[in-house]
Amino acid sequence: MKSLPRNMSVGYNWELVYATHKHGYALQNLYMRTEDADKDSPTLLFIMDTHGSVFGAFLSNTIRPNETFYGSGATFLFTFYPTFKKFSWQGCNQFFMHGTKDFFAVGSGEGHFGLWLDGDLNKGRSHECTTFHNDVLTMEEDFSILQLEVWTFVDSSLL
Repeated sequence: MKSLPRNMSVGYNWELVYATHKHGYALQNLYMRTEDADKDSPTLLFIMDTHGSVFGAFLSNTIRPNETFYGSGATFLFTFYPTFKKFSWQGCNQFFMHGTKDFFAVGSGEGHFGLWLDGDLNKGRSHECTTFHNDVLTMEEDFSILQLEVWTFVDSSLL
C-alpha cells in the first residue's frame, strides 16, 4: 500500500474485474471485462509466472485497446522477485500503456517493452525500458503466466 499514490490508498475500494482462474486466458476477455469500468480508473495488474515470481504494474488508467500509447506518469512497474522493487516513470518518454488485439504492454523504449503480454495471456516478456529504467521483473525475460489478476479502484463515495 505504501507504493500506491497517496490519493489511492484511502477512500477507494478495490474491485477484482479480471482473473484468469475465473475468466480464462484471453486478452479479448480482459478488454471486455474492463470496458465498463471508468477509463480513468487506476488499475493494478498482478501476474504470477510458472516459476512463482509475482510482479506487475500500477496503471494510471484502465486496460483497454488503444491505437497509441496512453496513461500518465503515475504508472509504474513492480516486482516481488527476489524482493519488492518499484520502478517509477523516469520522464524520458510517455510510453506508459499500449493495447492491441494481439498484445498489451507497459513501458517502452529502445525496441523493448518493460512488460509485454501476448493476446492469449499465456506468455509474456519483461525487459529494461526507457520509460521506467526497470530491471527484468522475473527470473527470465520470457515467462509463462500461471495467474493474472486485474483490480480497479472505485471511489467509495460513489458506492
